[in-house]
Amino acid sequence: RHTTETIQNLFAKINEIKNRAEESETMVQELCRDIKSLDFAKKNVAKTVTGITELLNLVSGVDQLKRWIKERRYGEVGNLLEAIGQHTSSVTEYHDVPTVVSINKQINSIRQELKTKVFEEFSDVDSRKDSRSSQLCDVCFVVDALGPDTKAEFVKWFCDERMREYRRTFLPGSESSSFENFERRYAWFKKEIKTFDKRYSPVFPISWKMHQKLLEAFATITNEFIENTLNYARCEVKVLLHALKETLSFENDICDFFSKLPMFALLTEEDSMLAEPEPESDDEDTIEEVNRNSAEAIARRMEAFKRRKEKERLKQERKEKNLQVSFSRFKGIISKVFDPFMNIYPDQEDQLMQQKLEQLITDEKWNIEDDCKNRVLQSSADLIIYFKKSMKRCMALTKNQAFYNIYTFFKKYLSLYATALNHRVETMSQEAME
Repeated sequence: RHTTETIQNLFAKINEIKNRAEESETMVQELCRDIKSLDFAKKNVAKTVTGITELLNLVSGVDQLKRWIKERRYGEVGNLLEAIGQHTSSVTEYHDVPTVVSINKQINSIRQELKTKVFEEFSDVDSRKDSRSSQLCDVCFVVDALGPDTKAEFVKWFCDERMREYRRTFLPGSESSSFENFERRYAWFKKEIKTFDKRYSPVFPISWKMHQKLLEAFATITNEFIENTLNYARCEVKVLLHALKETLSFENDICDFFSKLPMFALLTEEDSMLAEPEPESDDEDTIEEVNRNSAEAIARRMEAFKRRKEKERLKQERKEKNLQVSFSRFKGIISKVFDPFMNIYPDQEDQLMQQKLEQLITDEKWNIEDDCKNRVLQSSADLIIYFKKSMKRCMALTKNQAFYNIYTFFKKYLSLYATALNHRVETMSQEAME
């Protein structure tokens, strides 16, 4: 009986502990629920504060931007425009909030206004004595801040403006635009690129490569003229070759000019690594440990000197290689447009080779003295020399289809020459038999 009462008391205590545990669990869950709600509230409050702060910064930034635009403080405008872009991206999730919608409309309006002002700032530069380089540099900074589309549109507009005089001076049908006066076109551009370099080099960022953009614009206009002219009118070979030679000479000159510009004088990152001086402290410390006049020290100094020279050589070779790659885009930038119309040149060479072969066969004496060292017909030697000259003439102009056509003519007239030799041998054999 005593044992039964003890067990009942034990079960009662267990039930009491269980009930208290359940009550504690319920209390903890309620506390956690409250804490969780407070945590969410804290996050929402923090996010709201951040959003309001970004919105206030955006509003004040827009007001400041309007004032600076009126004062033409384009350097500050460019910096502030980039900052506003960052603030705008921070409030994109509130795009349907009326205040944010209104600010975005103001920003778009400001961007359009800035775009217009950028073009206006550059439209009257040539009419001013002061190029206002520093202010125009800031305007370029604004163009970059407006984005790549605006930059591309501005670069195209600027190049078109610079090429307006070129189009007016070399109107199709005028004397200056003829193929006989083709060198005038290139003289105009050389003068224009030098004027541009003097006036605008301090203005445009090197990364914009404006010299190259101008060259591409000039080449596009010139190529259109060449194609349109040669598609609808046949040109004399002499006139066509004159224009092509002037074009090739211009491309070589423009490569020389571009090689002196900073955009091509800069080394690549790999070149810069090569250009870094080799650390020689370890070698020097090692040499110090040995007698500097000993054979070992002298040998080590010689090895260090050889390594420096080798590094300088590699640096120079890599720089030249990079320049060649950079200039390869200029080789043929205009001359390539002549290739489809070069068929008249091989036709002329064909006629000249035929005349040359006939002349050589007519002038050949067909007898070789017995004591002659080189028992070769003079006509064969002269024919090969003429082929070499013809090949050099063609290579100086083009190495495409016209060059291949010249090669086929070599085969043709060598075959004709062999036929003439066979005929002469048969004739001489018959005369000997008689």
